[in-house]
Amino acid sequence: MIMADEVRYAVAELPGDGVGPEVTAVARDLVDTVAARRGFAVDWRTCPLGAKHYHQTGEVLPDAVLAELRTVDAVLLGAVGDPSVPPGVLERGLLLRLRAELDLYINLRPSKLRPGVGGAVAGLKDDDLDLVIVRENTEGLYAGAGGTVHRGTALECATEESLNTRGGVERCVRYAAALAQRRSGKLTLVHKTNVLTHAGSLWLRTAQDVAAETGVTLDYCHVDAACLHMVADPARFDPARSAGRDRWQFIPFGAGPRSCIGDHFAMLEATLGLASIVRTVEIESLHDDFPIALPFTLTAGGPVPAKVRLRDQVPSVTG
Repeated sequence: MIMADEVRYAVAELPGDGVGPEVTAVARDLVDTVAARRGFAVDWRTCPLGAKHYHQTGEVLPDAVLAELRTVDAVLLGAVGDPSVPPGVLERGLLLRLRAELDLYINLRPSKLRPGVGGAVAGLKDDDLDLVIVRENTEGLYAGAGGTVHRGTALECATEESLNTRGGVERCVRYAAALAQRRSGKLTLVHKTNVLTHAGSLWLRTAQDVAAETGVTLDYCHVDAACLHMVADPARFDPARSAGRDRWQFIPFGAGPRSCIGDHFAMLEATLGLASIVRTVEIESLHDDFPIALPFTLTAGGPVPAKVRLRDQVPSVTG
């Protein structure tokens, strides 16, 4: 067995706001428990970013902190946002900046039905809801294009622009297609091509080209219909892949956190605040084989360098 003092990982903790500190505290206990069992150690480095830090300093994500986050082995990220801070200050200045700076262009959201879940999905079998949603994470409305003129007057005009590049769309579609090849071979594009005709056409044509090249079976579903199918008939998606708007990243019941992934970093976030159990995880470059070993749920996580493998070091803490 590897002794704890022989293998050490530096982990930056960003507890954040609201439920964030509570969730990350539990996550730290989980990580420390796994570390003690598996023979490695964690050096925790707390970065108190969020609403309180913003009110005290006026800073959201200082350059020095960002530079430090690039050097650690992982980041434990809690919830971010507080009503005392104007909307968008923390979300754009911290979350979206991290995604942009680290080029985390994949938003990966696996969803699997757990035994005992009631409500609208109570009549489903566990295997009926086992899908993965892949969403573009740096373009679209998240590019931050737009603005306001004549603010506070009768002539006020506000715009939000969705920017979609062929390169950005294609790398997302290729990631989803590679994931589909390792599952059922089916890829579903979720968009609103009948209304968002320009971006929709780019996404659809790119998906068709990639599907023809890779051999995956391509299906299409309008976003409003997809929301219904994800509850009434989720087995039709395996996996579902959506373009970048909030309502298109809908995750049904039983989901854990999202994983924001790039070529060199992956940021695993416990933004929903759900209690989960650490499972088998494997993170590596997108240009290599399947980057994340499924099934898995994580309590929290953060940017980790490509090629960091936890598969043999982080088993379920229950067994």
